[in-house]
Amino acid sequence: MKTRSCFIFLVVITVLLRSTVLFAQNNFTKSKVKAKVAIYNVMDYGQHIVIKNEGNILYNRKPNYKSNELSMSGLDLAVGQLEISKMIKNAFKSKNISVLNTIPNLALTLIVLPTGQIKEISFYLPKNINLNSEDIEVIEKIVKKIQIKVLKPELYINIDFIPISMVLRSRDLR
Repeated sequence: MKTRSCFIFLVVITVLLRSTVLFAQNNFTKSKVKAKVAIYNVMDYGQHIVIKNEGNILYNRKPNYKSNELSMSGLDLAVGQLEISKMIKNAFKSKNISVLNTIPNLALTLIVLPTGQIKEISFYLPKNINLNSEDIEVIEKIVKKIQIKVLKPELYINIDFIPISMVLRSRDLR
């Protein structure tokens, strides 16, 4: 599972590198940024940044299972991914925000509870992304409203949380 996780991480980074928007501004130059309500920690990784809500506690916590014991077959991730993309697209259209026309793919790590509730989100983005902290807050609120469908709950009985990497394609957000 570690090899698979490393592969997924490398794919996410490659997708982000290829989809970086030229000439966009960097709105995340500080290690902390405030949105309307939330405060986000920003970590610099060269050409990319990781943004996560300061209130996230599960993201850095060690899982109570071995990674090779976790099966994703009990979750309907494809439907969840489509639903998230659709809701983000609709939210930004209704607010008359055109930033989604210029952003690259969005790479997210979701911390999902065994019930399917999305508890925490971390963003992996190019440094020069054309989003600000308020946009990140809007996306976070939308994603947390989604319930990932759990097809086989018996697979997650003794698990505290499930980390899921997900890439939302820019063309699905427009």
